[in-house]
Amino acid sequence: MVKRSFYSGPFWQRLRLEVLERDGWKCMVDHPGCLYKEPGSLFRAGKGIAHVHHKIDRADGGADRVENLVSTCRTYNVGESARRQAARARREREREHGRAPGPPLPDSSAPPSREW
Repeated sequence: MVKRSFYSGPFWQRLRLEVLERDGWKCMVDHPGCLYKEPGSLFRAGKGIAHVHHKIDRADGGADRVENLVSTCRTYNVGESARRQAARARREREREHGRAPGPPLPDSSAPPSREW
């Protein structure tokens, strides 16, 4: 039996659609060069452009809940995910080598560091 990714399952697909509809199918993050700020622009852009981003990563204790999700374009989500993963790896290396760690990981009860 082939194990399916959480993100291809029915729960995530329903949640993703709910967030995209709530946000008007537009990228909710202010980042340079974004072409998807108009309502409906992510829908019109076609498959693969509309993403849903965790405000607080699952790896950092963030939940798969509407309140913790925001609609973004692919460009932002892929870049931000890579930045967060690199920062998490850097903090782990610093801990392993006994150096003072960088900024603490976000507390899931604390407000996100970015304005959404």
